[in-house]
Amino acid sequence: MTISVVQSSTTGTFASGITEGNSVVMFASAVAFEAAQTAYPFSPALGEIETLWTDPVVAAQAITNGSGEDVSIIAWLLANIPADIAGETSFGCSYAANNSVHGGAAYEIAGLGPTPVVDRYLGVPGQASATGPSAGPTGAIRAASEIVFGGSAIYGYGVNPPDDSWTASENDTGDGGNAYSGYQIADSAGGTYEWSQTYLSPPVTTQWGALVFSIAAALPSASGPSLLMASLP
Repeated sequence: MTISVVQSSTTGTFASGITEGNSVVMFASAVAFEAAQTAYPFSPALGEIETLWTDPVVAAQAITNGSGEDVSIIAWLLANIPADIAGETSFGCSYAANNSVHGGAAYEIAGLGPTPVVDRYLGVPGQASATGPSAGPTGAIRAASEIVFGGSAIYGYGVNPPDDSWTASENDTGDGGNAYSGYQIADSAGGTYEWSQTYLSPPVTTQWGALVFSIAAALPSASGPSLLMASLP
């Protein structure tokens, strides 16, 4: 089955109820402005249900040594939507105390089957980058068809979107910065992928987190050397 994005949203609500057997990827990001605070989203949920999500696929967190300006971005995968969640439209997560919600997005994906596999992933916390947030390149993807996701959260400064190989959305512009996420669908094995953005007004010294990861329905079996066996006289 062909991998495709059925729908996506940055508002906390899908336009239509999600479909049994599909998968959902959700991004969340947060900022903590004060010293000794941690920016960390947790407990992702579809509707009222929080228990079926795996651990985060990948996370990126940047901390300024306790001086505040802590920013993070996290992505989760919910594979093979069960019947009791099918039809839900709302999504969200919880945040650590004193966090400022910094943007989120969710994507419903068809074609990944019942047991999708995260192939390649990178989470990069950035500090004082002169150009902008970036993660990658990944290692070469291994399946002939995969969906690749990327995203970023930036403290206090605007950034340009990634290049047009990504179908990207700006998930938040307030509360001290920007958050982005996006995807592209790979139709052959062997490619490497990078999520990269530039500041609107460089050079900038700020905190950011960025991530990139790919998901396949399955990975090809490792092929080993052939063994020739013969009967001895």
